[in-house]
Amino acid sequence: MNHDSKKFLYWSVVTVAYFIGWVSAIEFNFNGFITTLLFWALVGNAYRTYQYAKTADLFVGFEED
Repeated sequence: MNHDSKKFLYWSVVTVAYFIGWVSAIEFNFNGFITTLLFWALVGNAYRTYQYAKTADLFVGFEED
């Protein structure tokens, strides 16, 4: 597992946490600025996760030689 794989796993968890926070804010009717901030943080974290996913090697090394 390389450095990008670890970063991918970390940012995946962070993105899921922001998604849960964003949905909870919508559910509890926190309209406006809070949901907007959470949404753009979610988008930024999803993009960062995607960037690390391109070079992650999570499943490399499990093949039979």
